[in-house]
Amino acid sequence: MDSSSQRPVADRGTLVKLLARSKLLSDDRLRQLDGPELLSHDGEELLRALVAKNWVTPWQSQELQKGRYRFFIGDYLLLELVARGGMGTVYKARHPVTAEQVAVKTLARQFRQNARSIARFKREIRAVRVLNHPNVVRALDAGEVEGVLFLVMEYFPGRSLQSWLNKSEQLSVVWVCDCIRQAALGLQHAHEHGLIHRDINAANVLVHGESLAEPPELKILDFGLAHIDEEDESTLTRDDQIMGSVDYMAPEQARHIREIDIRADIFSLGVIAFELLTGRLPLPGKTVIEKLMVRASEDAPPVSEFREGVPREVEAIVRGMLARKVEDRYQMPSHVASAIAPYSFAAADAEPTTEDSVAITAMATVERAAEVEDEASPFDEFLHEIAKAPPSQISRERNPNAKVGEVSRPPRERKQTGRSGRAGPRLDGSLWNRFLDQNLYVILGGAAILALTILFLILG
Repeated sequence: MDSSSQRPVADRGTLVKLLARSKLLSDDRLRQLDGPELLSHDGEELLRALVAKNWVTPWQSQELQKGRYRFFIGDYLLLELVARGGMGTVYKARHPVTAEQVAVKTLARQFRQNARSIARFKREIRAVRVLNHPNVVRALDAGEVEGVLFLVMEYFPGRSLQSWLNKSEQLSVVWVCDCIRQAALGLQHAHEHGLIHRDINAANVLVHGESLAEPPELKILDFGLAHIDEEDESTLTRDDQIMGSVDYMAPEQARHIREIDIRADIFSLGVIAFELLTGRLPLPGKTVIEKLMVRASEDAPPVSEFREGVPREVEAIVRGMLARKVEDRYQMPSHVASAIAPYSFAAADAEPTTEDSVAITAMATVERAAEVEDEASPFDEFLHEIAKAPPSQISRERNPNAKVGEVSRPPRERKQTGRSGRAGPRLDGSLWNRFLDQNLYVILGGAAILALTILFLILG
């Protein structure tokens, strides 16, 4: 694909030779170049005519003008350039048999002799080939041609979340929540297949949609830094190496890259959620060192500090994703998806059934009540005791290091387990007793009225 004369092609003769070498046109179409319709065209006119006939794409036409003629990676015909990143290039291409549009990713020329870059690219191939989920870009094929490694994936006509952020209009809360829900489901699927992404950021998440008023379609890509269970990382990581996008990195990821678990991805997703809602990063810094220091020593600010109108429940969910300590954070992506679903486009089909979302609702209820009442009742104090603990202390969580399907509580929560076996914060029994003492007659009176009403209905 990189072979070229690097000189603009102007004359017709040179262009016809390039077209013949490119194999873009069938023998019949090559003969038509010398027919009455096209014979009088010069080089530029001929290319415009071929684009109008859909014999070549606009991008292919531009490449031909630069003297480039290689448009195949293996059997895949390259149609247009989609993106060019630091380590690779992504093309829109056509499947040789089905004519289906696919995406072909190649390792950049300057990295093709770099052992570490080759290892990272091969790691991505191994990672994505085991995944099959609506919120993860699927891998279809992979190979090597003339020393060029390539990965073939489904073609997804979406834009990165970064490009959505660059738009001037504010992103709606329900749209943001749906993006986070879908991304969490994709990360959960990866986790269940032994994968940790380790580089979740706004550029690695694609979203397709016509407007913010409609449900988005989201897919995660770029598993080049993914940790694969039971795989030797010696060719990819060093003990002193920082890997991933620092702006989205969890505090523990900067310290121990090899010891992180799925909760690091949850933190990164929390950064995306905060950024989508506020238009800024939660823990910014001018230098890499400053960014690492601030996330190790400071908590993320509340969303409401930078945007009004975001539901308290959503703000609490984001706070739970961005907790500095991993034990205070959401423990699984599925917990995030369940908690945020009621505030997304999926609200009609989802109810907040997890203990995480119940805790968040209790916390928000107490905060709203505090704004109205100057003096809290015993029942308010009872709710505050529950709400003070983060979701990870109230719910029974799944150990990220356990096997799929195995449920266990972190050691910290076993200390809080009562007779019933359900994890929860230690509550002061006097609060409950005070509540009963002050409201006993009200409770008994209500029960008596209910009993008389039932009796009247039966006798009547």
